[in-house]
Amino acid sequence: MAKPEYRINRFDKYFSRVILLATLGSVLYLFGCNSASTSSGTEYIGDWENAHVPGVITTIRQQGDQFIVHYPQGIDRLATLKNGLLQFEGGTFLMYHKDADTITSSGNSQYLLRRKK
Repeated sequence: MAKPEYRINRFDKYFSRVILLATLGSVLYLFGCNSASTSSGTEYIGDWENAHVPGVITTIRQQGDQFIVHYPQGIDRLATLKNGLLQFEGGTFLMYHKDADTITSSGNSQYLLRRKK
């Protein structure tokens, strides 16, 4: 009895490579998302000085799952950490920039805080 001949054509080789690369890409994506989502917000905690008005200090501290942002005018605002941003009620948020060790605000393009040393 004759054995059936199986030929692997170019499409089969291409398809198997696509499946392998897609699987590898998915695994890398999941590891990347997991590491990005594990931020605890500790990078926000501390005293921050206004870059445009030296001596004006904003303090951020954590209380449970929330963060308290104390502004120099005596105002305290509660924020929660979502997707690496400190988000306030109403939609505004603070964003930490690791490369410059600064914080900016979504509500004011001139708002720039530098970590107080």
